[in-house]
Amino acid sequence: MPIWQQRRALNAAKERLEDFRFHARQESVAGREVHVLVIGETGRPDRWQLNAYHRETNPRLMTIEGLVSFRDAFSPWTSTRMSVPLLLTRKSPVDHKVFFPERSLISAFREAGFRTYWLSTQSPLGPHDSSIALHAAEAHEVRFLNPLGYQAGGVLDGALLKPLAEILARDEQKVLVVLHTLGGHFNYADRYPDELDVFRPSLKGVRNPSLHQPALKEELNNSYDNSLLYLDFFLAEVIGYLSAVDALTTLFYIADHGENLFDGECDKAGHGRDNEYDFRVAALWWPSARYAEAFPEKVAAARSRSDSPIATSNVFHSLLDAASIRYPDEDPALSLFSPAWRPAARITQNGIDFDLASRDPICKKLLPTPPRSAS
Repeated sequence: MPIWQQRRALNAAKERLEDFRFHARQESVAGREVHVLVIGETGRPDRWQLNAYHRETNPRLMTIEGLVSFRDAFSPWTSTRMSVPLLLTRKSPVDHKVFFPERSLISAFREAGFRTYWLSTQSPLGPHDSSIALHAAEAHEVRFLNPLGYQAGGVLDGALLKPLAEILARDEQKVLVVLHTLGGHFNYADRYPDELDVFRPSLKGVRNPSLHQPALKEELNNSYDNSLLYLDFFLAEVIGYLSAVDALTTLFYIADHGENLFDGECDKAGHGRDNEYDFRVAALWWPSARYAEAFPEKVAAARSRSDSPIATSNVFHSLLDAASIRYPDEDPALSLFSPAWRPAARITQNGIDFDLASRDPICKKLLPTPPRSAS
């Protein structure tokens, strides 16, 4: 679709949302408060040292107290354009429309009196992100820092750190910051600096590598793991910034979808394969000591769910609950920080129950299953 048509569709969707309101309000929370949502890109939980991976891919995060790694997280969509709006809104995973007729959690935070920011190293418009731009525009301040998007080297996610520090230095009492990263998007070797080219041989120096070259399996895997070393640095830096702020602070990280890396005997790489590796995502939450002291019940609830089956559809509800933001039709059963949270069926974009579906033996592609019976 030409960019002018994308912009026209985006503007039409924006007009339809003009009068939408959540009627959100925050319960009394004393003092300054900062919440950061980091949207990861192409994140596999089984490649995290935090989740018992044999390589040291999270050396800094492993030393940070209070982290909760959600080891069984799921995204129903395998493309960024459709998966990111799902974690920001109350959109159903089987809704295939590009634009959802509700605003995102950003607007709910705004209604509750928060100053909101969207900082991104992805592109503002394009075939993979036009629906995302709709929700980014809900923030008070929006900055896209990478003119090249994901298709070339461009800037690293560390470019988000300076503007984040500038925001935290402002005298603002209630703050939400969304950081949309490039994370582990192919070409993986473009996502980290040379000094983190630890696992070798890698794709550094490989000319025009492709995801369709099984001969590069070792280089692909090593480069992907190196990108996790940089993600480890990035998240640890953000947590360090938040730890230094005199405020109640939290960080929630979750990836948009997973990735295939020529696993086992499978000849597939990349995403969009509708298999086990596509739908499982990395996720973690970190509360500051001050936040944990103020809300011990929320922290305890999160810790109790580190191995529970969660989904990106929990993010909208959980972030608002973490900030004690209430709204008339909220559903506590969907918040990871609520005692009322309950696991729900995890349905993929194709209407397949992720937890009940059989897998093919080679690439773990999900096979259709009968729907769950009502009970």
